[in-house]
Formats: sequence, structure tokens, C-alpha cells
Amino acid sequence: MKTEYKELGHVSTAITVNNRPELLYVLEWAKLQNKKIGDSMYNIESFPYNLFVHSDVVGWTDLMDRALYYMTFHEFLDKIRGAF
Repeated sequence: MKTEYKELGHVSTAITVNNRPELLYVLEWAKLQNKKIGDSMYNIESFPYNLFVHSDVVGWTDLMDRALYYMTFHEFLDKIRGAF
């Protein structure tokens, strides 16, 4: 089944985080999903920041023209809460 572009599993969906607590929350969630996270991601200090969680390795960009869909942090929370 094809993943919709507004879903976490889509290659072109990015989660936009606007501060350090949001960043750490998404990274912790990704870690619990057994995804690999580069050590440098924990040192991000410039926001907004966009994370891709569709693969085994968490990807990122600080640009706002690299994804088909930018998911807000609150939408991300709704998605993961709905999964349980």
C-alpha cells in the first residue's frame, strides 16, 4: 500500500520543530522506534528545523523547500497518539 504524502512514513514529509524541547521529543520518539540518530542532531540550536523519519536513519534539513509536506509538531503529536 502506498504511503500518503501527509504521513510520517512518506519520504517527502518533514516534521518541523521550532525549539529544543520539540526537537528532543521527536528524537526520543525516533529512538524508541529504533531509528538511527546522528550525534550532531542533539546539538541543534537554530530553528525551525525539519526532521525526516521515514527511514531507519533520521534525516534533516534547515531549509523550507525540501519537502512536499511540512508537518507541525502538534500534528506529529496527534499522529503518534493516534497510533497507540
